[in-house]
Amino acid sequence: MTTHYVSGNPKKSFLDFFEYLNSLHPHVKWTYETEKDSKLAIFDILIIRTSTGYSTTVYRKAAASNRYIHFTSSQAWKEKASAIRTLKARAYDYCSDPTLLADELAFLLEVFMQNGYPHNTVWRILYQETREKTDNKEKINLDYSLYVPFHPREKRFIKILKEQFGISTVFKKTQTLGDILLKKGRQIKQEYKRRYMLARHLEHSRKEQEST
Repeated sequence: MTTHYVSGNPKKSFLDFFEYLNSLHPHVKWTYETEKDSKLAIFDILIIRTSTGYSTTVYRKAAASNRYIHFTSSQAWKEKASAIRTLKARAYDYCSDPTLLADELAFLLEVFMQNGYPHNTVWRILYQETREKTDNKEKINLDYSLYVPFHPREKRFIKILKEQFGISTVFKKTQTLGDILLKKGRQIKQEYKRRYMLARHLEHSRKEQEST
């Protein structure tokens, strides 16, 4: 749980209060971060103290890789464009003044170019598309849709389905190597737990028999 604490009291008062919190329960311990260089990060929002109040912008950890779905990845274009639009929407929601917003959009432009996206494509989504346009998405009748894994050579087939038969296409998520390894890991963990519990039960039964 994260709590934002603002106080005009001296730092000693806060430390006394913090010590009191950690004394309430032996198994519940709090940590704290204080403002540094007039900045304080809460989740992915950076709060900046100014001479007139506060400003906010997007916060990224120093270890952030800035790696997103690559332009050459075999994924539907809608998924790639959504990555740009989602971060653009976050910039508009978090940045409290035009200067911070301009800095964030310029940063996103550079990041997606590093992920293989053409400059003009990213520029169009970040600077030319309006948020109203992205909100007015085509409504899909899920009862009259075709669910298929994405493949780049399906475009012509999908176009025919839409134009001639009015059938929309919904791309379902395909299984990746990470999904396979994660599933296998869960299976191994469950099997290990089952065997461990069985061994404990047998050991307990053996001890009971020996005691009698």
